[in-house]
Amino acid sequence: MKIHFIGIDGISMSAIAKIMQEKGHQISGSDLKSGPLTTRLVDKGAVFFENQVEENIKRIKPDVVVYTAAINNKNPELIAAKKSKAKVFDRATFLGELAKEYSRSIAVSGSHGKTTTTAMLTLTLLKAKSSPTALVGGELSDIAGNVVIGESEIFVTEACEYVESFLKIFPYIGIVLNIDKDHLDYFRDLDHIITSFEKFSDNIIDNGFLIINNEDPNTARVIKHFNGNLITFGLCEKSMWHVKDINHIENGSISSLYKKNDFYGKLELSVPGAHNVLNALAVIAACDVLGINITVAINALKDFTGTHRRFEKKGTFNKTLLIDDYAHHPKEIKTTIEAIKSSYPNKRITVVFQPHTYSRTRTLLKEFSTAFNLVDRLIITSTYPAREPYDKNGDSQTLIKAIDKNVNQIFYIEDYKKTANFLYDNLANEDILITMGAGPVDEVIDILLNFNQE
Repeated sequence: MKIHFIGIDGISMSAIAKIMQEKGHQISGSDLKSGPLTTRLVDKGAVFFENQVEENIKRIKPDVVVYTAAINNKNPELIAAKKSKAKVFDRATFLGELAKEYSRSIAVSGSHGKTTTTAMLTLTLLKAKSSPTALVGGELSDIAGNVVIGESEIFVTEACEYVESFLKIFPYIGIVLNIDKDHLDYFRDLDHIITSFEKFSDNIIDNGFLIINNEDPNTARVIKHFNGNLITFGLCEKSMWHVKDINHIENGSISSLYKKNDFYGKLELSVPGAHNVLNALAVIAACDVLGINITVAINALKDFTGTHRRFEKKGTFNKTLLIDDYAHHPKEIKTTIEAIKSSYPNKRITVVFQPHTYSRTRTLLKEFSTAFNLVDRLIITSTYPAREPYDKNGDSQTLIKAIDKNVNQIFYIEDYKKTANFLYDNLANEDILITMGAGPVDEVIDILLNFNQE
């Protein structure tokens, strides 16, 4: 079967394409650019178009066309696909259909932490020799990419709440890490978001399990709403799976793991922060459902060092540690900075933050205003707009005005090169630099590392 992907270079689309390629289908796709993930597909025989035009569909004559949510209805390639004889699916629907082929599918949802938790779970299942098929929303060095294809009935995927796309997945295990205000360009308010997660819990199959953080302030309604097999996790004893005596160390944490009153051993992580302890607990709970030995899971989690762009240590410049993180929501930013403080309590922090979309800045401005309180120096770059037109009520200058009184030093520097030049002159006595944002703000670190070579 010939399957064509419109937007194939996306992290999820390329993973789905890889799975279908391995299943023996003929793959083609289009995007505005070709990255390493697409190159791997092309190397195995896929056809790639660096444009999205009607002629691509006429040339390929696909049986199935899959398009990403970033593609609008005026896209000429999508219009041509709908006029053709091909079956046309949006990415989420196609992913949901793919997941149905596996009897033990796992969907990892939550406003924050999906990629890290999915990667943790994937690595753990591999170490347990469970042969999963897994799609990770980031690049994991242990699988040399963003997808692993196994032979078992276990299927792992992230389940994103944006435009309620996760409602097209019907998992055996549904994981809810947390619920927070985000994507308010689609959702009306927090109540709308919680209602969406309630619907997600309804999608769990009859003999399936909901694994949920019962200490998150917004998950209570979902727990009350759900009528099936419920497993809770958290940092205190009211949760089924929990920890005691968390000790934060330079590169992670050590805590005592319990299921109810039963002690299972020391949980040692090589990624910092209490949020990663919660992510690990969700993984352990899922492994328990799948019948995986918990000691094996504990040992696997100790080996997890993160994914690309999630608290990724990229090197040093003038003895300053350079870290890149995908955080772009106020809660994620605050949590990441707190993790740095817990792991490196005596070091000063410089943050370069690129706001992601004007609507997120505008609707969460109050939350952004205090998210950087623990930072010693903050640089704000121009906004990464993604799909949005300019909005002066949510631009970088508006954000700086909201933050200004809460941070000692704050600067607006428009682009990456100017930011790197500023840091070149001012980082000598600093301890930690972290770039934050869902856009390519990590290029600032790449420029600094090039300065090192020069």
